[in-house]
Parts: sequence; structure tokens; C-alpha cells
Amino acid sequence: MDKKLLALIGAALLIVGVFLPVVSLPIVGSMNLIMPGGNVGDGIFVVFLAAIAAGLALAGKTRHVIWPGLLSLAFIVWKYFQIKSALDVQLADPALAGILGASVRMNLLGWGVLGIGALLLVYAGFSAWKGAPAPGSAG
Repeated sequence: MDKKLLALIGAALLIVGVFLPVVSLPIVGSMNLIMPGGNVGDGIFVVFLAAIAAGLALAGKTRHVIWPGLLSLAFIVWKYFQIKSALDVQLADPALAGILGASVRMNLLGWGVLGIGALLLVYAGFSAWKGAPAPGSAG
């Protein structure tokens, strides 16, 4: 598959992923990275990185999509563990644990789409670097 197309698909998955549920809570429902009430900047940051990656791919600089790909992957992993840690702290309180119980969970749909999008960007960028001619070589 064309590296440019992979990068564009990865960027699109990142944009879609910020709107998918990442946490399921009772009463509140599902939460995503861009919903009001949460930290909207998290989702905007991922969309910004996806837009940069898409722009680089469209400009023919596919090998440079590795940078927003690595940043978005690092951010997604950090955010996952930050949210998981916050939920674990909340569930450590016996009163909350009794109310919320097992109904609080990380939603793998959102995290999966975000992760796949970021990994596609990294793969497309890495493949483009690997296939690029060495600096100073003819061709």
C-alpha cells in the first residue's frame, strides 16, 4: 500500500478516534477526548497532530509523518495511563467502588482506533525513511 495513503488513513483514524468513547462510566455514559466537561485540549492536540501529518503526507513529505505519529502515540499512551490511574484512585475509595463497581471501564474502541492511527503514521513515516535515497546520492 502507498505510504502516503497509509499516512492519510492514520491521520483520519486519529481524528475519528478523539470522538470515540475512551471511558465508560455509569450515569455519565461514555466519554471521549474532545467532549465538553473534560479536557477538550487533549482531543484538539491529537487533531492538530493528525492535521500536521495529513499536510505533510499531501505535501509529499511522507517520511516526516513519523514525528507527529510518534508524538501522538506517546500522548495517547500517556493519556491512557493518566486516565486509568485517576480511575484506579477513584475506585480505591470504598464508597465510590461500591457505587461504581465494575461498570467503570476503559473503552478499547476509542483507544484502539487512536493507537492504530498513530501506529500507521509511524509505520508510514518509517517506511518512507527506509525507502528514501541516502542524502547526497543521485536518484
